[in-house]
Amino acid sequence: MEKEDIEHILKKYNKLLDQPQSILETEKQDILNKYDILFNQIPKDVKNKMNGVIKIASYVEWYYSPNKALGDKSPYESPKKEVKFLLNRIEWGIPE
Repeated sequence: MEKEDIEHILKKYNKLLDQPQSILETEKQDILNKYDILFNQIPKDVKNKMNGVIKIASYVEWYYSPNKALGDKSPYESPKKEVKFLLNRIEWGIPE
C-alpha cells in the first residue's frame, strides 16, 4: 500500500468510528476493511509491547504515522531497530 493510501485510510477511519456499522456505505466499509488489513500487518510483538500503553484503536495510527522518536519517518519506512528502540523507551518510561 502506498504512503498516500495509508494516510487517506487513517483520516477516513477516524471519521467513521462514530457511525453504526449497519448504515455504512460500501466506500466506508472499504476503508474499515483496509484499516483492518493495516492493523493485521503490525507485528504481534509490537502489539504486545504496546498493550496498555496506547488504545487499540490507535495502534494503526501510531504505527503508520510519522513519529518524532523515529526522526519524523513512518515506522514502515524505517529499519525495524528504530521501531524496537522506540518500544524499549516506552516500555522503560524514558521520555522523548
